Amino acid sequence: MAQNDDLERTWTEIQTCLRGSFPETVYQTWFSELRPLRIEGAVIYVSAPSRVREWVARRFGVALSAAAAAGVPELRRLELVDEQTRPTGRSSRQQQSLLERSHLTYSFETFVIGPENRFAHAAALAVAEMPAQAYNPLFLHGPPGVGKTHLLQAIGAYTAAHSPGMAIHYSTVESFTSNFIQALRHDHVEAFKKTYRQTDLLLLDDAQFLDGKTKTAEEFFHTLDTAIASGCQVAITADKPPSAMPMLESRLRERLQAGLLVDLNPPDFQTRLTILNRLAIKDPALQEAGSEEILEHIAQRVTTNVRALRGALTRLTAYSSLTGTSITLSIVDDVLTHLYDPSGALSKHAAVPTVDRIQATVSEALGVAPAELVSARRNRRLVYARQVAMYLSRELTDLSLPAIAARFGGRDHTTVLHAHRKIKNLVLTEDRTKTLASKLVGQLTAASQQSPQSADTPSP
Repeated sequence: MAQNDDLERTWTEIQTCLRGSFPETVYQTWFSELRPLRIEGAVIYVSAPSRVREWVARRFGVALSAAAAAGVPELRRLELVDEQTRPTGRSSRQQQSLLERSHLTYSFETFVIGPENRFAHAAALAVAEMPAQAYNPLFLHGPPGVGKTHLLQAIGAYTAAHSPGMAIHYSTVESFTSNFIQALRHDHVEAFKKTYRQTDLLLLDDAQFLDGKTKTAEEFFHTLDTAIASGCQVAITADKPPSAMPMLESRLRERLQAGLLVDLNPPDFQTRLTILNRLAIKDPALQEAGSEEILEHIAQRVTTNVRALRGALTRLTAYSSLTGTSITLSIVDDVLTHLYDPSGALSKHAAVPTVDRIQATVSEALGVAPAELVSARRNRRLVYARQVAMYLSRELTDLSLPAIAARFGGRDHTTVLHAHRKIKNLVLTEDRTKTLASKLVGQLTAASQQSPQSADTPSP
């Protein structure tokens, strides 16, 4: 009897914590039928009806264990079981499959924190640690290259690592739009809804592309509304806040503003220097040059965003490789003079090479027709040329992955991501690709300095 009394008291404490963490409607819907069975060591086993057990374990497993630890410090985990004490949840193989489909490449560990992004980092981490309990939806906004996508994917990577069994879906809004159009054309709307609505963590990138797209924005609103109502955590990024999207439907704008809006700004000097150190750590040319002074000089010249910093390093190492000279302060000034003015902004006398220019340069260097780079053909020589062109487009322009993909025959953004990873690895490990990339960067940079032209702009 005393043991049962202890179990009931423990369960009452846990219920109190749950009621303090969730709205009463959520509590009544998902937790009211849970019943404590026993305590073994630091684990409390709780039964749940079979119709909701897997759903509750997958969606609220972390929150339940947190409530158990908060109510009774001796407890570390709450495990949902049936009457025969059969554990629930997805296998590690299933969880790995979810993670692979999500294409999550960034983590909190690799994010450089500075005063301009500290609040955004803290908010993203809070969402990752307590999905659907902290801020829902979380809306991160800021100019290109300041770390929005990094934080968005870090939320997914952290959740996948620390909350086994949670279904994670990452998508750009351009992919959302494309999938929605295809679903309408082929009468697959229900499957489309299931993909985006029946998940535990929904990560959506580049929401600015919703502005002016009436039908897609309406579907996005219903997706957002249904997902949040069912307890799904939603995190969204855009290059501007909802209030700056004049053609966005008012109810969607209000729904986005109902969560936590956090802005990210360009990195300060110290943050830029830290980022440069991380980018340069594997570059022998910079290591030999006494990189700290060189990197400080770059950080003073280039103040816009992470992509600009990466581009500056790419140009410097390409120049060093092509000319056979070591990188010095004067070399930094010579290489960056035509690209950046003294304040660190892009010079009005220089232009970022366009994707068309990159495709033409790669085609000439590798002996393929420019039209073939955007075709569906896939022989080995053509795939390599296409991947090199995608790699350079990512390195040398400020376009998003979907925007680059659109210029290569309307491919998916994940194709560009794969190409960038592959060629980047080959640049580090294969002399042929390293030499080719250095040569092409030099040609493209010189062409941009001699013949300024408008850079590509993402299509809506």
